[in-house]
Amino acid sequence: MLDFCKRWFIIESMDMNSHEAEIARQTLERYSGCAASDFFSNLILTNFPRYVERFAKTRNVPICEGSMFKVAHSPKDEVSILDFKIGSPAAAPGRRHLFFPAHPGEHSSPGCAGA
Repeated sequence: MLDFCKRWFIIESMDMNSHEAEIARQTLERYSGCAASDFFSNLILTNFPRYVERFAKTRNVPICEGSMFKVAHSPKDEVSILDFKIGSPAAAPGRRHLFFPAHPGEHSSPGCAGA
């Protein structure tokens, strides 16, 4: 897992001030029901809840459920899966906190599941 300090550095490198970064972290945690530091750098986004359920069942990991998202984290595979449910507008809070460059100065985004 990325430790919180490293994640914080990556967030800051995205031109977010510390207040914005804190709001993004709090929003992600409220919507997902788990700590931001629980997320792995490999992230699968989906809008199908059964994908999260299947992922969790096949890896024997719990599902976290917040006010908007279902999430499961697999330490063995070093990947998290997040169901943002209704479409890209609901994914914005997660994207603001989780879509970060693999290395500062680079741009990348995680793959998406679905279709």
